[in-house]
Amino acid sequence: MVEPTIIEITPRINFLYENIEKVGEAATFTLYQGKSRDDGELYTLRVFNPESDAAKTNYDLAATIFFQEIFHLSRKLAELDAVVLENFEFFKGKIVFVTKCHYPINKEIGKTSVDLEQMVKDVISDVKTLYTKLKLGELTVDSKTIHRLKGTNYFFLTDWANSRRVELQDFKNKEIMKLAADIQALSIANREVHTLGIALFEMSGVVKNEWEGLFQMRNTTEYNKRLDELVLKIPNANLHPIMKRIFDKDLTARLSMIDLLSEYGSLFFDCELMLMALSGRWAPAEKNRMVFVGVKHDIHL
Repeated sequence: MVEPTIIEITPRINFLYENIEKVGEAATFTLYQGKSRDDGELYTLRVFNPESDAAKTNYDLAATIFFQEIFHLSRKLAELDAVVLENFEFFKGKIVFVTKCHYPINKEIGKTSVDLEQMVKDVISDVKTLYTKLKLGELTVDSKTIHRLKGTNYFFLTDWANSRRVELQDFKNKEIMKLAADIQALSIANREVHTLGIALFEMSGVVKNEWEGLFQMRNTTEYNKRLDELVLKIPNANLHPIMKRIFDKDLTARLSMIDLLSEYGSLFFDCELMLMALSGRWAPAEKNRMVFVGVKHDIHL
């Protein structure tokens, strides 16, 4: 009989959890799953990897983002006590956080139990945080980096270190550079909208060669017809118009991150001037008109 391989994390973690197995790899950490010797439940063990390329390139930055991600998760899922703070451990250079079990959504492809609309809301909330607060962009948003907390309807974006810092030179439009920092950042977050749309296709059972085939179509009429067919495979009808806008054949008409935040009522208090600048509809005469994005009624000054 072959003895199971014992994965050594830290003495305390190995004392608290059994049947530990590797379940994933990120830019700065490795994910393991272990069964609690106390309650018999499965937990996710997040172990910082000092040998990762990101850590070798800039250890301080890699470690900082590692901690920021787990602190964000602790706050976001506070009501569920998802992060088991009492089992955090730093041992001989190893940093370990324990959370309630979570897994990438690609484990549930094609399952109708996944609330895709809630997934979109949670993911764009994380993208907004990363762009506006941490100034991290070019995020990897797909069915591997979007995770779901087991047994709940909570989703979150992981592997934050697989991104890059957003710099001022990213903003080509001089008017945009004058705007508030959070609006600046979100103005270039549209890549994430596209990849989120692909994740929605995947979760609805649309295979890669189907959506790749769509993007290769040149004829607009045929493209729109095929897009309609693929969008109908998404079980949540509320997402159909959004998906059509994400993949509009006309690149200038595609849904932006600010549009998506607006769709789901993410609240801003700023001049519509900002939105006009971001979309190219610069209108100085409108500069005194204030709006709540996501709220149907305008507020006039």
